[in-house]
Amino acid sequence: MGKIIFYEDRNFQGRSYETSSDCADMSSYLSRCHSCRVESGCFMVYDRTNYMGNQFFVRRGEYSDYQRMGMSDCIRSCRTIPMHRGQFRMKIYERENFGGQMHELMDDCDNMMDRYRMNDCQSCHVMDGHWLMYEQPQYRGRMMYLKPGEYRSFSQMGMSGTSGGEGTISLESRKLQRLQAVHQEVEMNGTTSPWGLSFLSSNVERQVLRKDLEYPLFLKALNKMPNISSRYL
Repeated sequence: MGKIIFYEDRNFQGRSYETSSDCADMSSYLSRCHSCRVESGCFMVYDRTNYMGNQFFVRRGEYSDYQRMGMSDCIRSCRTIPMHRGQFRMKIYERENFGGQMHELMDDCDNMMDRYRMNDCQSCHVMDGHWLMYEQPQYRGRMMYLKPGEYRSFSQMGMSGTSGGEGTISLESRKLQRLQAVHQEVEMNGTTSPWGLSFLSSNVERQVLRKDLEYPLFLKALNKMPNISSRYL
């Protein structure tokens, strides 16, 4: 089970709130949240309540300033990411409400538009596993955490893709499993790495990101959208 500690002010100052579970509204515990420290596990943090707004992936480490994480507003909600050891399956659709072309993913995809010759990607159905989707190809841009369930409209979820024309949503997906596995290894060995690690599941190639950027090892570790790409966690 993971553990994360939130602080009212930057640099872990002010009142704090510790949790190992989802929190839909941080204001119930803190008037504001400008920094956090992940003791164990992996989490998604959001700049709006009820798991809305911009999303950021955080794993074991210190995040001293929400603005350095790329957030324009303070942390307002958080969600735990459970470890998943089974298979990964997700169906992506060209149109909202599961319309148009359909393709099934079982692995990372760094550019859905190119791989499947889709003009757009507006909805999906996650059957198994936990995924991150990105706004741009090669796991770049804003991200969105997807757990098993139906997602009928990416635009209504705040993802408004740009590549391929006005109003187009191009996503990339990535499984979260490998990232979690490495994170778990680091924790088991009792070491805290100053680097963010991400993986391309096709060849298990490691990509090392500078943690001092404090962009929850994501800007490359788990990207999503403009030319849709996806990754599992």
